[in-house]
Amino acid sequence: MITAEAQQRLVDHIEHMRAAGHAIHQAALPAQAGHGTFVSPTIIEIDSVTDLPGEVFGPVLHVLRYRREDMEAVVRAVNATGFGLTFGVHSRIDETIERAAATSVAGNQYVNRNMIGAVVGVQPFGGHRLSGTGPKAGGPLYVHRLLSQRPAFEPTLGELLGPVGERNVYTLRPKGAVLCVARDPERLKAQHDLVRATGNRIASDESDGYIAAVLFDGSKDELVALNKRLAARDGPIVPVHPKPYPREFLFDESRSASTPRPPAATPA
Repeated sequence: MITAEAQQRLVDHIEHMRAAGHAIHQAALPAQAGHGTFVSPTIIEIDSVTDLPGEVFGPVLHVLRYRREDMEAVVRAVNATGFGLTFGVHSRIDETIERAAATSVAGNQYVNRNMIGAVVGVQPFGGHRLSGTGPKAGGPLYVHRLLSQRPAFEPTLGELLGPVGERNVYTLRPKGAVLCVARDPERLKAQHDLVRATGNRIASDESDGYIAAVLFDGSKDELVALNKRLAARDGPIVPVHPKPYPREFLFDESRSASTPRPPAATPA
């Protein structure tokens, strides 16, 4: 681990899970790793995603068994943690892959391959919620977001071509619940129209359970106060967009990478 503090956090987590009665399978550290900030590779069996205290960053794998019909519920529980960087599924059944990928909100989805190794320039990388609020690095919106004057929003959707030996597909999804804030009725209506036109739904108010983004029209003091209230909420960071409101701010980017299947065997 990078520091002694990071090492201790993992050690404390493993011992906490052991004390809670979870089955733990841990490799022994070799003698040469006796000095330093090493943590042994560890597998911990859990009964629910809610058994996790939050992000556990290190060589610790949590394993949860579930019934096939409960798969979407498990993925939704993962979504509810607030993180959304990478998601992986291994299956030979197309319907299972589609169900899992459609339920996950992660920015990067991997099918029948490992979950690391994005190739710069070919496989845009970035997450959502607690795992990022900006455009994907290397994606079609990255430079677009940095411009003071932006051209019309024309995303490049579909398959991303490149010499990576696998299929990469880029898509956009509506962000979800969008809070609209404006004193003027006409400006508020314009915000509502944009939210509906992009396939999102209008959040009722700041008490809405999950707000994905905010469209704001008001004074600087009102903006500061709004940001403070949103920052005090539990859960993911909520981006606030003063006008003008580029349409791309109301979408989440998703990139899926899948390993090609071997060709079917030809009878001799």
